[in-house]
Amino acid sequence: MNRVIEVDGTGGDGAMVFWDAGPVKASVLKDALDGAGLGGFYPSTSRQQWAIKEVLSDFCSASNLKLKQHGNPVKISPLRTDVRGVEAVRQTKGESHNQHDFLLSITVNDHGDVRIAEINKDCFSMLVGRYHLVEQAMTNSYRAKMEIMPTTMVSTCINNVLGSMGGTLCKQDGGLWFLPGDQIGFFEALAAEIMQGSSQLVVSSIKFPLKPTESSYRMVLASIRREALAVTKTMNDALADLAGSELRNDGISTRLRVLSELKNKVKLYEDLLGVTMTDVHQAVDDSANAVTTHNVLAACV
Repeated sequence: MNRVIEVDGTGGDGAMVFWDAGPVKASVLKDALDGAGLGGFYPSTSRQQWAIKEVLSDFCSASNLKLKQHGNPVKISPLRTDVRGVEAVRQTKGESHNQHDFLLSITVNDHGDVRIAEINKDCFSMLVGRYHLVEQAMTNSYRAKMEIMPTTMVSTCINNVLGSMGGTLCKQDGGLWFLPGDQIGFFEALAAEIMQGSSQLVVSSIKFPLKPTESSYRMVLASIRREALAVTKTMNDALADLAGSELRNDGISTRLRVLSELKNKVKLYEDLLGVTMTDVHQAVDDSANAVTTHNVLAACV
């Protein structure tokens, strides 16, 4: 259940949102996002590489073969990009270079079947003749992990959702967001649905009115200014990197749409905070002008 705390009245101006991170059942996350009309925020990054790495990590931890000896750690790395698999090596650190002793590698096919691709028989001599049992256990583990959305992907998803709802990130460390009041109820309902798929994820919101005398007010103001100026700087730097290259029409329209949405967001926070951010508006307008004139200037180079 999500924690909701109200401070000094109804907290109609907004809420600070933060969470104790944790994995979530992938199906629950998908259903919650689809039900809220936010299916586009379901993580598109494949979980397969994460899952297969976790399987090998669990195997190494549970093997009881003392793979970590004399402070030499086991290092797990992906195989070639066109192969869905990972390898484990024992790393011995040296003065000029590190020594890597191969332990084993595993791969997974499209059906979710895990196979031992290669193995150091000296390290796993007791498994000779039993590889099929190890592979079955790994397959079961892999398929179970594929039903889970890992913690990092869940947090990225929540961050993206909050940003799309007009939220602004107040603290990078810890994921502390401010969310305008008209979006709080919608987000809390969504968070409650997502948390049904996790025993660890707990989303909290502290509702409060924005008062110029409070530090929270100054933090929100600083955050929206920082966000807007960071977007314009990124946009300007990207244009500068293009130098004499022209932008495609869809590239121009996408950039202008981002800047238009940003300008509207700044106006929203001006109303919430009772301020005017003239310099921020100017920065956004300057970036928009740079986008619209880029191709003209590029043709002159």
